[in-house]
Amino acid sequence: MRRVILFSVITIGVIFFAAGCGANKDAGGANAPTGLIVVNAPVAGEVRRVLVSENIAVAEGAPIVEIAVRPAATNQANRDGARPNAPNRRSAVDEAQREVERTSVEISRVEQLVASKAAPQSQLDAARADFQKAQERLEQLQKRAATDSLPAQPVGDRASAEPTDEKIVQVRVPSAGGVRVISVKRGQTVTAGQPLATVSVDDR
Repeated sequence: MRRVILFSVITIGVIFFAAGCGANKDAGGANAPTGLIVVNAPVAGEVRRVLVSENIAVAEGAPIVEIAVRPAATNQANRDGARPNAPNRRSAVDEAQREVERTSVEISRVEQLVASKAAPQSQLDAARADFQKAQERLEQLQKRAATDSLPAQPVGDRASAEPTDEKIVQVRVPSAGGVRVISVKRGQTVTAGQPLATVSVDDR
């Protein structure tokens, strides 16, 4: 009789222990860290648009960021904030300025010759025509140089002014979930592999 009672007590204890372990396991699963996915940039370029915001749900394959990829020469010009022909144009302006000064001196010299009857009036007219052409060329080059010296456009205004030969790459989430962190902003330059966003895949 005592053996039966002892066996029953042991059996009941084992059952309660197993139930307690199962409850602890369930509680631990509920409190386990949520699965996170870091979405990286597949290419280098400029962030053209951020299509989502933090703390919203997204479906699998939903686009979250658009990256504009441009030719290397265009990217370098934009980073420098300069026009590629600016140095050549400044040199041309200097040369045109010297030509104006030279033709002005020539007019003075020919005027003296004409006054002393040592040169015909036609030579003076030609010198004045050369001076006029030199002035017009200088003015044109100065206008172009002034355009080159304008400050670089703000990032937000580049979309309408830059060439349209760029390629737009849409970055999509691999799984449905909730957007936890957006790591980039519009107009930012990113490199391939740079984190763009963090998505909680269990947050449906």
